[in-house]
Formats: sequence, structure tokens, C-alpha cells
Amino acid sequence: MMVFTVSEVMAHQFCPRFTWFGGVLGIAENQERDFKVRRGREVHADKEAADRGYLRQRLGVVDKEQGVYLGRPDLPFRGIVDEVLFMADGSAAPLDWKFAEYKERVFKTYRLQAVIYAILIERIYEKPVKTAYVVYVRSQNKLVEVPITRRARGQVEEIHAAMSAVHGGIFPPATKNQQRCMGCTYRNLCPR
Repeated sequence: MMVFTVSEVMAHQFCPRFTWFGGVLGIAENQERDFKVRRGREVHADKEAADRGYLRQRLGVVDKEQGVYLGRPDLPFRGIVDEVLFMADGSAAPLDWKFAEYKERVFKTYRLQAVIYAILIERIYEKPVKTAYVVYVRSQNKLVEVPITRRARGQVEEIHAAMSAVHGGIFPPATKNQQRCMGCTYRNLCPR
């Protein structure tokens, strides 16, 4: 079984050819040059320090862990979630900070990331996960609930299969959104 990082899944959702160029060919993306990536990392560090003892009691949180590595060799994904929330009803939930503005909907990449974290938390902590949370820093720390549905879990399985196929040698189609190609780090290599 192939094991992918949550970041690799997000890149694959941006364009499946990220999996080819970065994962199969091993060509570095150099994300650290991007302002939003650098700023997002700074925000994560600041939020982790500021929220160390804060429990979201109105959500039913009774305990939490911060900066948690989620992964084992028997699991299809791995990654670091900003917070694992433990709820009064015995369930758990991932919470992720985003250096982004809330645009009246949770983007697909954020939803998929939340579902992956939910699956990992269920397997590692052996607790049910019904929902996840995303905090939008650039919208005054707006907290948005993301339901963890059966359909979303199925989408994650499909993405894992697609990424595994690329690693098996199948060259993927490019993104349908050609505007993404403009800022892509692989645009000079990609036979669009």
C-alpha cells in the first residue's frame, strides 16, 4: 500500500501532475518560496503558542492535543494536524488553522484534508469522528464545521487509488482549470 502525505493529496487535487512530477520523478516543488506558505507556517506557530491551554467548551471539547503527527505504516495517509479535539460525548475531531479568508464555503481541498485527518484519528485513537473544524485566520478566526460523510470518505479512497495509479506509471491528465497552470511550479516541465 502506498502512503501519501496530506500535502501530497492537496497538491494532487490542485493538479494530478503534481503527483507525477513531485512523487514519481522526485522533482522538488520548492513551496517554501511562496509567501502564503511561509506566512501560513508562521500563523500555525503563533496559534499553537497562543491557544496552548484553550478548550472550545461551546463545542463540547474536554481535552486536546496540538501539532499531532498522524500516521502509521498500516495507514494510507500521514500528516500533522493542528489540533485533535476530544469531545464530551467520547468522539474526537480534527481542527486545522488556515491562513485564508472564508468565502462562504469550504473548498474541496480543505474538506478532503479534514476527512483524511478524521480517518487517521479514528484509526489511531479508536474514537469516532463525526465532524472536523477549519479556522480561517484571515476572516477573524472564523470557525467552520465540516461534516465527515460516507461520501467524502469514499472520495478519499478514490483519490488514494488515483495517486497509487500515477505511482504505478500512469501519466495523469492535467487539471481542467488552466488558470492553475499560470502559477504552477512545474509549468516549464509540463507537456500541457
